[in-house]
Amino acid sequence: MSAGRDGYFFVYDRNGRNLMHPRQAELVGQDLWNMTDADGLPVIQALLKTAGGGGGFQRYAWLKPSTGKVTDKLAYVVMLERWGWMYGTGIYLDDVQAVVDRLRHETDRGVQDTMVAIASLVLVAVLLVFAGGVTLNLSEHRLADRKLQQLNQRLVSLQEEERARVARELHDGLSQLLASVKFQFELAGHQLEEGDARGAATLQQGTERLTAAIGEVRRISHALHPSLLDMLGFPAAVSQLVEEFRQRSALTVDYRMDIGETRLEAGTALALFRILQEALGNIERHAHATRVRVSVERLGAAVRLRVGDDASASIPSVPSAPAAASACATSASGWSISAAASRSARVPGRPSSKSRCRSRARRRRRMAPPRGPGRRRGHERTRASPGGAGRRSCAGARRHPRAAGTDPLDRGGRRGGQRPGGAGAGRAARPDLLLVDIGLKDMNGLELTRRLGERHPQIRILILSMYENQEYVSTSVKVGARGYVLKDAPSREIVAAIKAVAEGGTFYTGGLAGKLDAADAEDGGLTPRERQVLVLLAQGLNNKQMARELAISVRTVETHRLSIRRKLDIDKPADLVTHAIKYGWQPD
Repeated sequence: MSAGRDGYFFVYDRNGRNLMHPRQAELVGQDLWNMTDADGLPVIQALLKTAGGGGGFQRYAWLKPSTGKVTDKLAYVVMLERWGWMYGTGIYLDDVQAVVDRLRHETDRGVQDTMVAIASLVLVAVLLVFAGGVTLNLSEHRLADRKLQQLNQRLVSLQEEERARVARELHDGLSQLLASVKFQFELAGHQLEEGDARGAATLQQGTERLTAAIGEVRRISHALHPSLLDMLGFPAAVSQLVEEFRQRSALTVDYRMDIGETRLEAGTALALFRILQEALGNIERHAHATRVRVSVERLGAAVRLRVGDDASASIPSVPSAPAAASACATSASGWSISAAASRSARVPGRPSSKSRCRSRARRRRRMAPPRGPGRRRGHERTRASPGGAGRRSCAGARRHPRAAGTDPLDRGGRRGGQRPGGAGAGRAARPDLLLVDIGLKDMNGLELTRRLGERHPQIRILILSMYENQEYVSTSVKVGARGYVLKDAPSREIVAAIKAVAEGGTFYTGGLAGKLDAADAEDGGLTPRERQVLVLLAQGLNNKQMARELAISVRTVETHRLSIRRKLDIDKPADLVTHAIKYGWQPD
């Protein structure tokens, strides 16, 4: 029995005779009782003595088979009493020493590698700390530069927003009034030339509208910067703002100013005034309210501004005052909380915001009270309840409807006698002709014309605009308008344009007709959907196939074909197919 090159078992009897030796067969059967090793130890006797004592280890020198040299060996022997045999095995100590040396070498190398790794980590950490310090120093400079750039961009954005607001005010208000005054004076002139007794009344109406235009100029000027705020102070400016709102909107306004002799800093007063101005404007445009409540009151060291209405949501603003102010605000009607936030950010203090539902948010702001005789130094914190007299139900909040995805003719106009927005072109009526302005609120007039052309191709559309621009004219033809006339054109020309378009023709003011591209004139002002129908006709599809291709009804296809024949002045349906093939209509 053996294991490996130097592992084996050996057997001796009690007299020292070898009974088995796998590696040294020449020893089998020999009496080795008196055999000694290099150190003079009687090996077999020592092994028998150890085995007779219950078994154990014995060290001696013996020939190693793998090397053929005598080396120290450690054997373990036991006595098999039944047969009288000594049975044992052993290992050579030089192998053990080699394993120990190898383990010690590996351990030393592991310790060395660990020390190198620790030193490397320490070095990397030191370098990272150094690099972090340098990077932090550079990042602070870059952050300061970036904040400065953002501030400059914000200033430019605010300027552009203010310019856009003033432009909308001028276009939607003053421009319309002045155009109306012009028409009134022209009508009065015609009536007076013909001896019509109504000329004086018409002239009087024009004068009244001119007075309204002057008032609109005054209102815009006051909105740009309230002079009363500088001359008479915050209470007078707010009172004037509320009074103008009451006269302009014809709404019932409950107004209360109760701040005593409190004087606000210029920045604080301006911020509060602007917030109230935006809130009232939002109520007028979107809330559809009948009653509005505005209150400014002093609560200890705080001033609270409240704005509410009896519609589904209130539209107050964010506060700021000598000490504190609070108010409620909602975005349900489209008024952005960020506008009030940007206003309040200019006032010292810590603003906070909490949204209770999608249609309503509440904001509070606290700031340092003004110092004066008898007032303590430091800040006084004052409770301010979430004001607002209007209803606060989230379930009742209404959102201003959007035009996208709806029929423009199924949208109602604005309330209170105001002119409709872009999508509010009428409710149940299907007119033969529509006058459409380009600058509308919810949707620009060109997009409205395109949608009307797709859904109601039988309606003729005349663009009435103040823009004498080639791109506008060309685009109006492409989206299906049958004419383009300027608002400042003579009234006779506007009437002629209406008659021409109503009779199925086209009309373009003055030299605008010459500005049209040849491509705009060739297709007769077809809508995008009509062009698709013409392309499919050129490909040989019938009505059912076109309806399936365009995902519309067969009747709608027939309506589009009829509109195309009318625009291209084609009498017979067969001639329409010939026209499509002849002029090589292909998909865009």
